[in-house]
Amino acid sequence: MKFIRIGRIVNTHGIKGELKIISDFKYKDRIFKNGFPIYIGKEKNKEIINTYRVHKSFDMITLIGYTNINEVLKYKGDYVFINGDDLILAKEEFLDEDLIGFNVIYNGIPNLSVIGIEKYPSSKMLKVKTDDKYKLIPLSNGIIDNIDLEKKEILIIDILTLFPSMFEGFINESIIKRAIDKEKVQINIHNIRDYSPFSNRQVDDYQFGGGSGMVLMCEPIFNAIEAIKKEDSIVIMLTPSGKVYKQNEAVKLKEYKHIILLCGHYEGFDERIKTIVDMEYSIGDYVLTGGELPAMVITDSIVRLIDGVITDGSLESESFTDNLLDYPVYTRPAVFRGMKVPEILLSGHHENINKYRLEERKRVTKEKRNDLVKGE
Repeated sequence: MKFIRIGRIVNTHGIKGELKIISDFKYKDRIFKNGFPIYIGKEKNKEIINTYRVHKSFDMITLIGYTNINEVLKYKGDYVFINGDDLILAKEEFLDEDLIGFNVIYNGIPNLSVIGIEKYPSSKMLKVKTDDKYKLIPLSNGIIDNIDLEKKEILIIDILTLFPSMFEGFINESIIKRAIDKEKVQINIHNIRDYSPFSNRQVDDYQFGGGSGMVLMCEPIFNAIEAIKKEDSIVIMLTPSGKVYKQNEAVKLKEYKHIILLCGHYEGFDERIKTIVDMEYSIGDYVLTGGELPAMVITDSIVRLIDGVITDGSLESESFTDNLLDYPVYTRPAVFRGMKVPEILLSGHHENINKYRLEERKRVTKEKRNDLVKGE
């Protein structure tokens, strides 16, 4: 379900429990009507609109099943959402949020990538990125005319595996699911057995020269990669002999448009398969049953870096940024079993807090991962 925020309940009105909504949603005439479902608050409580009217600059609605003001007071201050699938748009119509991922031309500057929408009381702005810089430009008809709606860029990750069901929870939960729902990334899971030329879908065989363990065969994997690969693809083999994967690798991979991750299993790959891969990665010096978990690790590390998936502020001080670990964090209560939150974090002095956190990052890194300090 793709939730779209359409407004906020600022107050209630009258004894019958009308909800007073501020909304600048451009298609609200199609949703503020009897029988249309809306979702309210963090919990996305589903309600059905009963009546609608306009009062001054507010949209006034009542909900089916509610008859007095006391029953709807719980929604005061909450945001209102709709399911995007319930909104019917013509072919040439689009939501502001749909512009994320497209390129715009502004003041003669091409290829400004839209990464977000900033909403202000009297206007909306597109947050765009060019090189490593960010800027805000007004969301107006003149800007929209310079957006190529056929050229939305989205990262595609294709994962080749013998066990597709292992990825069901991974792509249907948390940040990865939200990134998929926002059309920030497309993740496709492929069963290598589907590309086997054999009637029994065989993908492995005994190794020449003897030895324990089965080896993944060339033909099914060559078939799979050749069927999926594009001109701009990078093919990555997940193997213990690969380069150790670190945060800077995730930053590099984020810039690709198409990534193919090849999960190993059994004794390993036929050596000739390496002739059609571009990179080999290992996620650490230990043994796993297969490449599925490394594929999830690498995918997660890349997707969370995509513009608009999580907030920029959340990324700035994360572990391994600038070769430093993250600073210690605390939440309520301020004192728990005699253990106190550092006073500076309660001071409200943000400049001093930022300095303190930087020093804490340095201290924690030196104590726990001195190899990062040395640049090893």
